[in-house]
Amino acid sequence: MLSAPSKYAIRALIFLSETDPSEFYSVESIAEHVDVPSSYLSKIIAELSEAGFVKTKKGAKGGVQLSATAFSFRDVCEALGDPVLNDYCFLSSNKCSKRNPCEFHERWHKERLRINNFLEGLKIQR
Repeated sequence: MLSAPSKYAIRALIFLSETDPSEFYSVESIAEHVDVPSSYLSKIIAELSEAGFVKTKKGAKGGVQLSATAFSFRDVCEALGDPVLNDYCFLSSNKCSKRNPCEFHERWHKERLRINNFLEGLKIQR
């Protein structure tokens, strides 16, 4: 249900939440711990840094560390633009909209709200 970037970001952030908060960790070591391709994770880390979830530091002693102390899975998904949070048609119908809903529109809208609330309740904290 979640996009790959959101899943990878959440796995990386959970890993960082369980590490020494004063240390910086290389993208490669994070990627290895959470089984994510490091080249892909580095792009996700850049987005997480821009959104304020992590701090990054360049250089030999650089890397990534968690900067936010508590946030929800929904916060992460929102920062990465995960489609699960958007108002899209479950059936991928181009004709479906609020003005011209498909037969599944209202039920999917209610489920999407439940998913959003569920993701808001899942917290990552140091």
